[in-house]
Amino acid sequence: MSALESPAVSYRKQFESFERLSTQLRQRSRRLSWVRLAIAAIAIALAWPALFSGLIGARWLWLPAVGFVLVALVHEGVERRCRRARRTTEYYRQGLDRLAGDWIGQGPDGARFEDADHPYAADLDLFGRGSLFEHLCAARTAGGESRLADWLQNAAEPVIVRDRQHAVAELRDRPDLRLDLALLGDRIGSTVDTGRLVKWAETPAVLTTSWPCWIATALGIVNVATFTAWLAPVLHQAVEAAQGGEVLELFKGAGPFFVALVVSGLFAAWHGAETRRILHDGDRPQHDLGLLAGVLERLQQERFKSAELQRLAEALRIAGVAPSRAIAQLTRIVQIEQSRHNAIFAALGGMVFAATHLAYAMERWRAQYGRAVVVWVDAVACFEALSSLARHAHENPEDVFPVFEDGPALLDAKGLAHPLLSIETAVRNDVSIARNAQRLWIVSGSNMAGKSTLLRTTGVNVVLALAGAPVRASAMRLSALQIGASMRIVDSLRDGTSHLYAEIKRLRCIVDLCKGSRPVLFLLDELLHGTNSSDRRAGAAAILRTLLDGGAIGMVTTHDLALAKIVDELGDAGANVHFVDHMRDGELAFDYTLRSGPVQKGNALELMRAIGLEV
Repeated sequence: MSALESPAVSYRKQFESFERLSTQLRQRSRRLSWVRLAIAAIAIALAWPALFSGLIGARWLWLPAVGFVLVALVHEGVERRCRRARRTTEYYRQGLDRLAGDWIGQGPDGARFEDADHPYAADLDLFGRGSLFEHLCAARTAGGESRLADWLQNAAEPVIVRDRQHAVAELRDRPDLRLDLALLGDRIGSTVDTGRLVKWAETPAVLTTSWPCWIATALGIVNVATFTAWLAPVLHQAVEAAQGGEVLELFKGAGPFFVALVVSGLFAAWHGAETRRILHDGDRPQHDLGLLAGVLERLQQERFKSAELQRLAEALRIAGVAPSRAIAQLTRIVQIEQSRHNAIFAALGGMVFAATHLAYAMERWRAQYGRAVVVWVDAVACFEALSSLARHAHENPEDVFPVFEDGPALLDAKGLAHPLLSIETAVRNDVSIARNAQRLWIVSGSNMAGKSTLLRTTGVNVVLALAGAPVRASAMRLSALQIGASMRIVDSLRDGTSHLYAEIKRLRCIVDLCKGSRPVLFLLDELLHGTNSSDRRAGAAAILRTLLDGGAIGMVTTHDLALAKIVDELGDAGANVHFVDHMRDGELAFDYTLRSGPVQKGNALELMRAIGLEV
């Protein structure tokens, strides 16, 4: 993508280019299928005169055979290119959908990371359908998804965030790398469960002595030798019997082989349980090793500049061998183990104790690379989380990286908007609250005016900032903050919890956050609206004073203008801001622009009159 070309234009060009290529390759593939069919028909037509009538020499059959093999090889190459072109087309189509706002339901939604007790995840829609996680996630492994979720749920220290910012900025400008990683696997969006692989790699070795392997080797040699000694004379007798000679004695000389089988059976009965357990435990987490090996191999080809990416690249070399090569070794062991289910291989493999040797091969691999697996998977998870943020940065070039400042609580953002709303339609507002200035905003306004959206916009952008991602703003300065939100409180009939009680419990948690090392950014929507006006006014004032005394900064939304008067008690530490609405042709209209001071009027009466109620 050129510096002047928008992501939408670039994606559209790539989408159309690969769609045309995919169509051309499908047509070429169909033509090659017809060519293969024609060559097969020619071979069949030549078979009779070449083999039976003697009209032509049999050597002429080599021509269609060689031609068929060559065309088949070319056809397979075209099919591989066609599959890649189709998946690349799908990759850019999904990118265009994200840019158009049609991305919901197309990726992992992170619902497994939902935590009702988290201080802000549910309030800010971090997980679930249509969530921030779904919009961001480009991970190909379960570990990558978990790492991205962890970064969204747990704020990093500023020094770590700055390292991530540099890494994200570097990956932002490497779209080819992100494309290659997205095309790995059987389909776009397929993921690898690396957790089972890590658990298996960390499990202590079961086969701690090598002498059973030596016994299996010796018995295998004896089995093959005695079987060959028995079978060779039998085959010779079978040929003579077919020519009218002596009678075939099938079991003559079979005694040593049967004795060897009995000994082998006793050994298998004694040692087989451990072997089967190792093979079973080793087979389960390995089904997606191909994709993981592909991710590792692709990352090994890159040379990075940022400190964080260089650290991850160094972690991949911890075992002194390319991790993709080591994973490929394990993949071959697993593939051979799975071949044992073939009837012929099972018979021959049982004779030479293939299962025992495969079990020891798995144990040797685990002893050599087990500790490194944890590091490899962790490095891949970090890289995928960074790559997810980099894709977001690439597709939103107007977003900026925030600047972190040491000192007291601070959040100063210019032109702030929600990152999941369309850039063209989102209304931007400035937000500025700080420990040494206005620490509290009380945001008033009517329903649907934009109060809750302002809180979520602020919270989500701070989450992105603390994860190392760019934010939807023209500029942002902030300190290391801990978010505490009370916006989506749900009562529970089963637990006997009312809405008010659930809100009070959440407020208790937010107050407790103030005891930590980080200053709190609190986002409270319709504070204590489940109680009467008098209690609400007194309770809200007490809670806000407690939060401010604890060094917190934040915003509170309300319909109740009595709460707006709390600012009068705080002096310069608090301020009122509001959103307005007006009736237009009998319908409410909003401009979503934040204004100073408390709201001066509500819209309930006008709305009731608009639908025909006499008030």
